[in-house]
Amino acid sequence: MKSGILAAVAGFFSLSHCSSPLRGTSSIQSFGHGNVSGSIAGTPALKDIEAAVKGALGKLSKNGIGAPDFDHLRQSVVRIQAVSTSFDWFHPFVQGNDGVGVGTGWVVQTDPYPLFVTNEHVVNDAKQVSLQLLLYGEQQWEADVVAVCSKFDLSLLVLRKPDEFKKAMAANNIKLEALKLAEDLAPMGADVVALGFPLGRTP
Repeated sequence: MKSGILAAVAGFFSLSHCSSPLRGTSSIQSFGHGNVSGSIAGTPALKDIEAAVKGALGKLSKNGIGAPDFDHLRQSVVRIQAVSTSFDWFHPFVQGNDGVGVGTGWVVQTDPYPLFVTNEHVVNDAKQVSLQLLLYGEQQWEADVVAVCSKFDLSLLVLRKPDEFKKAMAANNIKLEALKLAEDLAPMGADVVALGFPLGRTP
């Protein structure tokens, strides 16, 4: 996409005869598209440059090369909150303090009940686990840890009241979507997207 934008901008400069302090012939190198040259006449206005870039993005989008849309992932990614109590082996009879950990999970199954995956370290030793689907709102839904795999740092969660959760989603026209796992490994150099809640913040 970058190369296409650079080529379009370079073409704009060539057609607009952009000026340079050298007052000669300028050459703009665009990745993968060779040199684009043009004579120097006058500097284009900023709004003209912006219009050219927007036009290039529009053409790329029509050709299916535009910026990808990840908005649909809001139907699959959840915020996990886990409450655990610290334990001091030197003072085993003294009650520890509660701490709250936040992580990210995603839907792997919707029927017959929603099933979520998160990291094992997020819910490790948690006495209370809840999740949020921010597309719905700030409401937290209580969940239980039903499986843990420390070797791969994964755990499975289910809702304590799945029917109530489903009704709430249906009332707001929200359809929970399970994320499909890739069958092949991503090749070296492939673009990837990380979506989650770093430090408990929104994505």
